[in-house]
Amino acid sequence: MAKQFVPLFASEEIANVAALYAAAADDYSEVRLGETVFFWQKLTKVRYAPLRSIVWAYIRQEDSRMTLCCGKGIYNSYFLMLMDANGKRVKIPIEMEQNIRSVLRALEERCPAITIGYSEQNAARFMTPANIR
Repeated sequence: MAKQFVPLFASEEIANVAALYAAAADDYSEVRLGETVFFWQKLTKVRYAPLRSIVWAYIRQEDSRMTLCCGKGIYNSYFLMLMDANGKRVKIPIEMEQNIRSVLRALEERCPAITIGYSEQNAARFMTPANIR
């Protein structure tokens, strides 16, 4: 089955996106990074965003308490959070925290304009009432 390419933010189409995906050398399990484009594959759809459209990226950890047959446990889920200039946030599940950290380092190298990391200062800067969705 052929992959379907869908913009991650708004409707910013990229010409030859399939070729850019094929050329994206950096594969971090759930996501791929090209020189100028971010890719996230979920089943047969590949969502993509030009790096210039991403303004903030950070890691999010969510803890889930579970009761199992042998007792109680805490399961950690990790997400790569991305936000565009219009305030649209995308929550991308990534199994291993180290993969997210590698992606964040690569994003920082490729596009220094992206604010990397969560802090109260970054939250106040980007999560204003006008752009929270």
